[in-house]
Amino acid sequence: AFIAQSSAMSAVYQIVEDYRFKNAITALIALDCAINAFDCPATRAHKDAEVGLLVADYIFTVLFALEMLMYMIAYGVLPTKDLSADAYFKVPWNRIDFFVVVSSASSLIWSDVEILRAFRSLRAIRLLL
Repeated sequence: AFIAQSSAMSAVYQIVEDYRFKNAITALIALDCAINAFDCPATRAHKDAEVGLLVADYIFTVLFALEMLMYMIAYGVLPTKDLSADAYFKVPWNRIDFFVVVSSASSLIWSDVEILRAFRSLRAIRLLL
């Protein structure tokens, strides 16, 4: 059960539990997947397309990092006796999401490490859940 520790936690909790927020995140994931479908060597050969994909990567990474932080604020990071049993890192999907967000951010910093970019495809799994 959720136990608000502060008014800020409660306010953020109300946002992340709202169906409109969840629908917006689902739409962002679908859009991110659609844009990533165009990410291939042939597309990256065109400088404008490569720049567009990079800008999209930055935007989506920031948005998904903000979403992750909002969930951490709303539920807490780790479960405690006083905090929600649904603390961020207690939920298995959130641990995967954390890995995807961190690897996405890392891929923008270390762009020559292609395996980091591949982990972004795990985000598409959320559309199935």
